[in-house]
Parts: sequence; structure tokens; C-alpha cells
Amino acid sequence: MNKVEISDGRDLEAVIPAVLDDYGLDPYEFRIYGRLARRCGSGGTAWESVSSMAIACGMGEQKAKQCLRLLCIVGLVERRSRPGHSSEYLLLPASGWSDPSDLKGARREASYHPNVEIAPDKPRYRRPTIPEWAEIRQSVFIRDAYTCQYCGASDQKLHCDHILPMSRGGTNELSNLATACKACNLSKGSKTAKEWKGGAS
Repeated sequence: MNKVEISDGRDLEAVIPAVLDDYGLDPYEFRIYGRLARRCGSGGTAWESVSSMAIACGMGEQKAKQCLRLLCIVGLVERRSRPGHSSEYLLLPASGWSDPSDLKGARREASYHPNVEIAPDKPRYRRPTIPEWAEIRQSVFIRDAYTCQYCGASDQKLHCDHILPMSRGGTNELSNLATACKACNLSKGSKTAKEWKGGAS
């Protein structure tokens, strides 16, 4: 076999940036992202049916949908609907990606509703900084009188819950936030209040 000398990374057909390699995507998520990246046009967008994407990537269609939802939740990709055509996927800059520590929770959200698409055509909201989120939480707690809006508890550890989960198109607007005790927030998870059966109003 002939040996090929490689002088630097540019001689390779695929060069994976460190920020992506170190981000923590699992093999399925990485494969779907790679498929989108490969098929991107000059505008940084790709369009392909989920079924075709799943076949090309060697996975089931539901798994491909789950991976796409995950990529949207953590901000690597933005989905845009095209009526009558396959959705368009825009690759987003690394500066706007969620912290890798958010992947575990994002995977729970992405897998909870296997037949629900990421809401298309929603404006993508910038993730608040830690000080910004602390201020938002405090405003919500004060508005709700430090009381869980689901069970009425006021003597428990409090969380700031997204009434419509971010994975379903929800935002960080105060109107979409409610004070919740830890037990209610963890039980509700990525459901809407209406879907939640564990004590929702």
C-alpha cells in the first residue's frame, strides 16, 4: 500500500474544529450535524427531508428527528419551515451555542416528545447570561410572592419554570415564566402545564 504524506490539516478532506469536537455531541447527533454541514450551500443552510437524512446517516427517522431537535435546542442549528418543501436548517455560529453542560437536559427535552417538531419560524432568543438570569428569576419570584404557582408551596426550594418549554417554542419573556417548587418543576419537565398530570392547574 502506498503511504500518503500529509503536511497539514488542510490536506484532509474533513477538518473538524475543536469547538465542535469537544462540545460533547453523541455519535448520532454528530452524524446529523455533519450531514447538515456537508450539504450547506453558500448561505450556510441545508435542506433535506428527515427520511432521506436518516437513511444517509444510518439511523431511524425518529432518531434523526430527535437529533435535529437537540441541535436546535442547544443552538447549533435553527430550523426554518418552507411550506410545501423540506425544512431548511441554518448552521449557527459557535458564539451562540449553549454551554455543553446543558446537553443532558436538552437531550431529555428532545426525547420527551418524539412526534413534536421544534417550532419553526420562531425568533431565536439569546441565552441570558448568569447575572441576567438571576435578575429574571428574582423578578418572577417577587411577582409570584415566592409561591409555587402549581401547588401553592412557599417553604420549598424554588425554581423558575418555563410555562411553554423552550424546546416547544417558549421564550424567556416574563409572561412565559412561573415560580415553581423543585418537586413540581422536575415533575413537569418539558411538558406544558396542560399536558402535565402531576398537579398542574
